[in-house]
Amino acid sequence: ADPRAWTRASAARWVARVDRLCVGEFSHAPNTNYMRRRHGETLSPRTRASHIWAMRRFFSDLQEWEWIDRRFDPRRAFEIPRSLRALTARTSA
Repeated sequence: ADPRAWTRASAARWVARVDRLCVGEFSHAPNTNYMRRRHGETLSPRTRASHIWAMRRFFSDLQEWEWIDRRFDPRRAFEIPRSLRALTARTSA
């Protein structure tokens, strides 16, 4: 959980995990009908890409502000997988 303990390998594991995330997976009680209907389905490609982008930005900021040491390059470690990029390109057209 501590950002200072993250490595390129832990970032890669996190990206792989996000690529398999399902709706409601980290929620104990979905509170809307939409969430109940979609519970257990894979998150949309844009949502998964957004989660990865947010972590890239988070770690970039931590390093830029020198709050953590530069142990890896967030732009490369939190790169959106090619398969996911292809799905987001199709849904944005």
